[in-house]
Amino acid sequence: EWIDEQRKAPPLKLSQLNFRLRNDGDEHAMGLSARPPPELGSSIELRAELAGHSVAELKAWNGRLYAELGNTDLAAWQPWIDYPLDVGKAEGALRLWVTLLEGKLRRVAADVALANVVAQLGRDLPALNLASVQGRLVARNTPKGFELATRALRFADPHGPVMQPTTLRLSIESPAGGAAMRGALTANLLELTPLAHIADSLP
Repeated sequence: EWIDEQRKAPPLKLSQLNFRLRNDGDEHAMGLSARPPPELGSSIELRAELAGHSVAELKAWNGRLYAELGNTDLAAWQPWIDYPLDVGKAEGALRLWVTLLEGKLRRVAADVALANVVAQLGRDLPALNLASVQGRLVARNTPKGFELATRALRFADPHGPVMQPTTLRLSIESPAGGAAMRGALTANLLELTPLAHIADSLP
């Protein structure tokens, strides 16, 4: 049972728990697999390989983390997880890879296979409704800005056409000295009609 007193979240009861921890100097490896309550999904797996000297100096830690949720509704995890957007519903499976550099997120990649997705991408935006979304999403910080990418991403709008698997990369640079931002977009396929159907819900 996991009790998060800081968040004041309800106790999270995990069964069939298997936990492994190995410390070798400043190198740390952790693995956890368990079965959450049925309303949260069929399985959870966490792995981490981290390098750091002290938990009091997390800003100096580096490493990689992996998480996998099976047959879940991502919205149900919100008492324990902070999402960067408002998730009303998202049923399916998720695999997540995170790279840390000096305690900060350097790269995040997610493989998603979700259905019945309802999410709000901005406070003043209408909810985004998708019948399904599948593929890989990647975001990473670069020395001069950030980069967003997809791999074989497809989605189905309940009231619009299906977007075929699309691989794209958007790079944004913020030059020093107050110069204007600049960017570049490359894509193997860019279908405007499916995007137009959901444009009102996008930032």
